[in-house]
Amino acid sequence: MQVSQADRQARLEAGDFNLWSSSFPSGSRSAGGREGAPAAPSDALILHLPRTLVPLPEAKVNRLLARGLPAGTGVAAILARHLTSVVEEAEHLDEGDGNRLGALTSDLATAFLARHLDAADLLPPHTRQQVLLSRIDTFIEDNLADPELSPRTVAARHHISVRLLHRLFAAREESVSATIRRLRLERCSADLLDPRLVGTPVHAVGARWGFADAAAFSRTFRAAYGISPRDHRHGAPTARVGRTRPAGQTVGHRR
Repeated sequence: MQVSQADRQARLEAGDFNLWSSSFPSGSRSAGGREGAPAAPSDALILHLPRTLVPLPEAKVNRLLARGLPAGTGVAAILARHLTSVVEEAEHLDEGDGNRLGALTSDLATAFLARHLDAADLLPPHTRQQVLLSRIDTFIEDNLADPELSPRTVAARHHISVRLLHRLFAAREESVSATIRRLRLERCSADLLDPRLVGTPVHAVGARWGFADAAAFSRTFRAAYGISPRDHRHGAPTARVGRTRPAGQTVGHRR
């Protein structure tokens, strides 16, 4: 896609971000493919961000207009993943979800802009905290297969203390350990029902998502879902659905 604003032009590739302002004239059109190929329709996911919600100098922000901003790594990748997930799950979200996700989206978008302006020191503490939590969430999801993943390794990777990590999770329903366990179990549950993995032993499915001990994996799965991994694979209904916690774990418990 070709975009223009503020006397600048940029050609955007798939996956790029672009900032534009409704205060200035702008233009966009589908760009031709490589080597002179004819233009094809372009799709864009658009986030409308009120200017009053961006705690950054307007003159600085305007420097980013009509520039292709890659979304491959760091805060940009987190924002891209977040926006895509919100769109995909939109039909399942209620008003309360929308309000909470709106606040998080604003924080991530602001941090993304600050990163490109080298202005992170201008972000309010709440925004910094939300961005750190989003980074932690992404790190956990990307490293579930590592059997060494734990609150200690998560904290070390983000250069914070384990105590601070638990404080960041204090307002959530789950502790860090419970979050890791739930996400691993969800991946295992999906893999056990995947016909492409029918030949993969149950214990290997557990090991694939960080459960190094087969017996411990079976106990943890049964505690969460009320059924063994093997019976789950064979189609028996689970006793519990949705976000579950192993027996004996309470909200806010820290390990």
